[in-house]
Amino acid sequence: MTAEVNVWPQYSATAVSDGGAVETAIITTGGIDTTPNQQRVLITGIVALTPGTAATDVVIKVRRGTGVTGVEVGTLTTQVGTAGAPRVIPYHVEDVPGEVAGEVYSVTVAETAATANGTVSVVTCSVTTHG
Repeated sequence: MTAEVNVWPQYSATAVSDGGAVETAIITTGGIDTTPNQQRVLITGIVALTPGTAATDVVIKVRRGTGVTGVEVGTLTTQVGTAGAPRVIPYHVEDVPGEVAGEVYSVTVAETAATANGTVSVVTCSVTTHG
């Protein structure tokens, strides 16, 4: 038996202020539906940003729901770098929410030790459901 695969539209945003040291949602997907044969959700993308003043690490999380209060999905992505240096950070997580209708996911970013907000020049998010 071949597993069903469904590729949802890619989501993207540009020129988003990221909140510096405060975790901030930078993009939210549209509603995702799964069936009994498609209960795994793969969320991938990139975040291109210039961190705020003094930021050393950039932490990317994917959460169920809108904003920063939803359940964290998968393992967070942390990238260490030089304060203020532009970065392109890929992320990749898999969720197993079971059968859902209209589930949304938010990608968030926070900068360790930032004393000013950074700027996300581009964020992309692709969602695929599969068995």
